[in-house]
Amino acid sequence: MTDAGKLHAVVPGKDKVRWIFLDAAAKKPLVIELINGRQGWAKTGDQAADELPGDMLDSESDDAYLNWATMLVPLKKDGVRLSTIKDETVAGRKAEGILVKAGKHRPFKFYFDAETHLLVMCETISKKEDVQSEVVERTIWSDFQDVQGTKQPLKLSVLWDGVEVSEGRVVDLKFYEKPLEAKLFEKP
Repeated sequence: MTDAGKLHAVVPGKDKVRWIFLDAAAKKPLVIELINGRQGWAKTGDQAADELPGDMLDSESDDAYLNWATMLVPLKKDGVRLSTIKDETVAGRKAEGILVKAGKHRPFKFYFDAETHLLVMCETISKKEDVQSEVVERTIWSDFQDVQGTKQPLKLSVLWDGVEVSEGRVVDLKFYEKPLEAKLFEKP
């Protein structure tokens, strides 16, 4: 990311996520978005937190579930249906695909590098308020490094309908070894 802002994310489970968009210069939160089960809020600057409207809460909940699923262990849970799909080429390399369907969440596709077996791309249909429509959203991960004994991507690109809309670089990544405090997921 640029110096204009940084993102801090905490994703402890399938229905909880806390996103904090930081002002890099002032080192304070610009926006906090929080999902806790069927509740969600957004807080901008010093303003009071607003509840997320139903359709936005549904979309953000799907995003939280998808982020949780990238850990891959959740794909073994009851109710998750996996099927193979057509392979793709990602960053010039063959990637094998699976379609993931789980409960009421929107389906998504994961693509794994055919040689390294690392998750290199996710594709989903996403509702975006910015463009007032649905887009095919692809997130492509790269620059895998060792983090706490696991290979993790430190770079990502997001494309909407084939056009890059954002990119990011992870500068610090850690896995929590203890349960997180419940107050992290209360209304900000």
